[in-house]
Amino acid sequence: MTNLLMQPAQLFVLAIGFALENGGHTPVHHLFALASLLIVFKVPGALGGAEKTAHKLESAFTTGLHGLQHVVARAA
Repeated sequence: MTNLLMQPAQLFVLAIGFALENGGHTPVHHLFALASLLIVFKVPGALGGAEKTAHKLESAFTTGLHGLQHVVARAA
């Protein structure tokens, strides 16, 4: 799922960078455009980190539900 969302997220950040570049011709606009280009390279790492966190949360939730099933089974 992460790989599926990575490309649209990168294209969105690139579109923002191009819009900032076309919006004006001051050095600040150029710096913002360059900053967006650097962010594009950070998107895969950010999405990968989010995927790892989601996997850990899912694992903890599944373990908790499994433990709850054992408690209910012993009580019955």
